[in-house]
Amino acid sequence: MGVGKAPFDGLAPPPTGEGNTADGAGALLLEALSAAIGQWHQFFGGQIWTLSALLIAVLLAALLFRLFAESLGQPGGALVLGAFLSGHLELIEHGIQLLYLPAAFLWIGQPAGDSAPPLLSPTAQVAFVGFAAYRCFGPG
Repeated sequence: MGVGKAPFDGLAPPPTGEGNTADGAGALLLEALSAAIGQWHQFFGGQIWTLSALLIAVLLAALLFRLFAESLGQPGGALVLGAFLSGHLELIEHGIQLLYLPAAFLWIGQPAGDSAPPLLSPTAQVAFVGFAAYRCFGPG
């Protein structure tokens, strides 16, 4: 149906030559490792951004619950807030690129690459999380 790739499509053949044993066990091991890495990449290739967003949500929820346990009450509230903030962090990152790249192009007169400066996005994201925590839980 044209969905996905064949399991062993595009894998490079294992190298031959020095380092392989006489019975070909080294070549077989390299082929198996190459196939395993290809399968892992095919399976998680599209979901890697979703998995990283979930990991950020859980880590942010753990941090928020540790800092503001008396205000949140239950870990579920921290997880909801962490998921909410991690979604907004992704939007902030794309928004920064959307604003920075055309402005940089107009300033220097040529394409400025494919991303904003490395510290611009994390700085804005940390500031947003701090602002949201201040608005949710107050000072202190």
